[in-house]
Amino acid sequence: MRKQILLGLGLLPALLFAQEKYTISGSVKNASDKAKVFLQYADNNERKIDSTGVVKGRFTFNGTVSS
Repeated sequence: MRKQILLGLGLLPALLFAQEKYTISGSVKNASDKAKVFLQYADNNERKIDSTGVVKGRFTFNGTVSS
């Protein structure tokens, strides 16, 4: 029983770091404020597509991925 508890406590930090945060910022010249920027990426072998609006020529993506 004690070994199982120690093993569980030892694996806990690995589970906490399973998700990674990201921030992607950029700028687009000559883009109107109605423009959108799209981001395509894979998360757990699943294709994800995200979008954000352009404000004064700048955009930012924030999120988390599993690895």
